[in-house]
Amino acid sequence: MPERSLTLTVEHLGPRALVVLPDLVDAASQRSVGEQVLAALDASGGSLIIDMSDVTFIDSAGLGVLISAHRRARESGAGLAVVAEHPIVLYMLEIAGADQLFTVYPSVHDALYNDPAADPAADRPRAVRPAR
Repeated sequence: MPERSLTLTVEHLGPRALVVLPDLVDAASQRSVGEQVLAALDASGGSLIIDMSDVTFIDSAGLGVLISAHRRARESGAGLAVVAEHPIVLYMLEIAGADQLFTVYPSVHDALYNDPAADPAADRPRAVRPAR
């Protein structure tokens, strides 16, 4: 599978950074996405919100990007939250157990204003599911 190079949108919001992922996060984009997510986390100086609102598919390689970001955040004492709303993405996060590693919010607004990941010392994160 050929590698896809992508440029992600990154916004710095005070002590937080918001990185917006593309619609597909898979083996072809893993390297490009992973490098940019980790760079945004390192530059954030606090916490990172990964916006997956546009993501409609994520495979195991894409999940690996999120898990790597979680590990880096934990090692550096930073917070990490994820925004996801597509049912397939939420399902993949759940079956992989990734939703137990970081808080999953249904919107960027919720992540910005209710983010316990901004406090890395907080107890185990909770998954916030969209209303059905």
